[in-house]
Amino acid sequence: MRETSFKKIAVKSWDEVLDYWIFVSTLVLTLTLALYFIRYFLLLALNLFHGEWLIFFSIVFLLIEVVLVIFAIECIILCSILLHEKKRISILDVIQDSYEKYYRFLPTILLFIVVSAVSLILFVIPAFFVVPKYSLSLVICLRESNDPVRALKRSAKLTRGNFPASFWVVITSAILFLVIRIPIVGWLFGVFFAVPFIANTLVLLYYELKKTYV
Repeated sequence: MRETSFKKIAVKSWDEVLDYWIFVSTLVLTLTLALYFIRYFLLLALNLFHGEWLIFFSIVFLLIEVVLVIFAIECIILCSILLHEKKRISILDVIQDSYEKYYRFLPTILLFIVVSAVSLILFVIPAFFVVPKYSLSLVICLRESNDPVRALKRSAKLTRGNFPASFWVVITSAILFLVIRIPIVGWLFGVFFAVPFIANTLVLLYYELKKTYV
């Protein structure tokens, strides 16, 4: 079994991001601005409540924001999948397709987060193995399985024997997310380069490993 090179995937991912840069960055920017506006209006709405109602609606609005952030993540990953498959799409196509597949993505990413969090809480080192092992489930649930558990198992099977590549994808993503935290410059870098690159690299890794395990 041949080992997949992270360097080769990263270079190819960067080239593809540049090829579709205008479309992908426009999608990411649209989703980001939409999330900021929604958050702004939710915060304004909180001013209408006091006491126990304030606590209740703070929790409700937080859940709404989490659901929307997950939907934005799904849109970006699905966009990379469709572009990789050379399909002609518009931003509305991506959003509509993501909406139709949200019932798959939501439970899968929540299960992925829970498994990753448990491994991190119990012991830091296992998290460095668990997260790369199951990271492809976020792509698999959109292209193969509706079942979150099967998506995680499939991810574990694909990354078996190719741990270095999946490991460096996760580490690179973590580093880029830290850079995004830098005010203004980090935000611009994240919207126009880092986020599209992370999503596309994950998708390319999936398709590359799929050649080994059909």
